[in-house]
Amino acid sequence: MKHQLEQSEERYVCSVCGLIWKSAPVSSCPGVRVYAYSCIPWEQITTKTELRRRYKSKPGGAPIGCYLRRHGKPKVVRLYAIKDAVPLRQLTERQKSALEKARQTLKERHTCQRCSYYDESHGTSYYNRKYRHIIYSVVIDSQERRLCWECRLTELHKRDRQCVVDRMGQWHQEEFVIVDFETTGLPGDEGFQIVEAAILNKYGEILFHSLIKPDCPMPPEVSSLNGITDTVLEQAPRFVDVWPDLLAPLSYWPVYTYNAEFDRAALLATAQRYKVEIPEIVWDKWHCLMISYAAYHGEWSYYHEDYVWQSLDMACCQLGIPRSNAHRAEGDARDALALMRFLAAQAEEEQ
Repeated sequence: MKHQLEQSEERYVCSVCGLIWKSAPVSSCPGVRVYAYSCIPWEQITTKTELRRRYKSKPGGAPIGCYLRRHGKPKVVRLYAIKDAVPLRQLTERQKSALEKARQTLKERHTCQRCSYYDESHGTSYYNRKYRHIIYSVVIDSQERRLCWECRLTELHKRDRQCVVDRMGQWHQEEFVIVDFETTGLPGDEGFQIVEAAILNKYGEILFHSLIKPDCPMPPEVSSLNGITDTVLEQAPRFVDVWPDLLAPLSYWPVYTYNAEFDRAALLATAQRYKVEIPEIVWDKWHCLMISYAAYHGEWSYYHEDYVWQSLDMACCQLGIPRSNAHRAEGDARDALALMRFLAAQAEEEQ
């Protein structure tokens, strides 16, 4: 609807809505008088929502005014005369019962079954969704449950922790090897390769242990951490010399290591550096104790949406396992085996 404009004293006035402009407007007319919000006579006129909520009525005629919103929707809020309002039709007992049942069902759907937190916004609040103050549907042990974020993490951790303990109990009954490598640095560093390797069986017996002489000097910052210097490595064999003895246990038994991704990267980088081929069977049965322990420990990262990885030092400290010879291949392998035995003992206690 176009504005009914009247021009006077260099101003444009709409005779319908009463708005005033300095130049001809391009907006459409709401068709009723526009009130400033602070000037609305609320004892005489009100909105359709307020009629229903406060007066239990509905509009009895066309709107007689409106006010404009700067933010939100709708931009134009219609106002109706209170005296012309028509009472709402009363609900029957059956309708009241059905409505109450629907409200109760909706409340149960948005109530945490563990801590009874109730999301009054029913999942529609932007703030609640952003800060995870809503109710989530989670399937645990083939049963659907509705939980808040914190209870969801607690229940999922309880399930994941039990899975880790059960798996450790099963793995501990099988034959396997524990592997650890010491290197010249981190993946991506120039000259990254293995300088010490240790392989233990499930009983802690050494199947392989050797220093390995690299083809580049040891970085001083790495030597200060693990104590492996160029002098220590001077008489050590090359990787190609120890590869047959190293390959045998890796190919025959399942491999468990603390931070499998790092040890796999070290083995692959060293083999490529010395042009040694790694059989596909070596990669078939690698398991990461660090990921398993992260699920057992249960510290959650909201940024990564996953459990926080714990260093071997931190894991041993949390479980009360004394470190034998930290940052050396045999010592780290023995500590990883001790951690595995600790978790397997938890499964035995539950049986």
